[in-house]
Amino acid sequence: MGKIRLQLLIIAIAIAFVGCGQQTQTDNGQSTVTEQPPGMNEFEYLASDGGPHLVLPKELSGKWKGSSGFFFLLSSKNDYSRACAATTNQMIALLAVGSGQAIVLGNPPLSAWGHSPEGWIDIYNLQAWADTNTDALIKRAVTNTLTSGMKDSGKVIKLNQPGLILLFAGDKPGNTAYGEHDIPIGAGSYRILEGHYRPQTNEEVFIYRLQPIKN
Repeated sequence: MGKIRLQLLIIAIAIAFVGCGQQTQTDNGQSTVTEQPPGMNEFEYLASDGGPHLVLPKELSGKWKGSSGFFFLLSSKNDYSRACAATTNQMIALLAVGSGQAIVLGNPPLSAWGHSPEGWIDIYNLQAWADTNTDALIKRAVTNTLTSGMKDSGKVIKLNQPGLILLFAGDKPGNTAYGEHDIPIGAGSYRILEGHYRPQTNEEVFIYRLQPIKN
């Protein structure tokens, strides 16, 4: 490879990382996953080394390819790059996948899912926490974020079949470095409501509540 081509390759790799965060991998190519400490046992959490997280309809799991090794960095058309681009200037986006759409969370340090007081599905984007008891933080956030006070994002996700999956956007369902979590939810259309809990500078949670749309 000539000197100019090598320089262009390095530049392309650097550009691909902008806004998406760099993934740290072990020697065997797998990203490091640590065990959950006390205070993180009541919710299913997802953490990665940078980049968007994805809430994917289970019916579309075969359509999401994530990233495909080293040379995915050179393409702006792979799924991971599309997820990065979708959330460049926003915290949440809907992204076309196959015949449907997925929810993209913009580069959360930590995400999780749970239930609203109504029993609906909540998706949590944790931006800051004072200690490792994030279970308690999420509970406080839910208690203080009433559905009546949440903002309608204008986004609607439709599920033709039951089930969602929470995973890192660079991963492929069924073959993940950071794990994946099944979210039990029925088929139907859901309005995405937005809530923001920030009682102090070292605690901040964005809540995305999936409100069923009645036919």
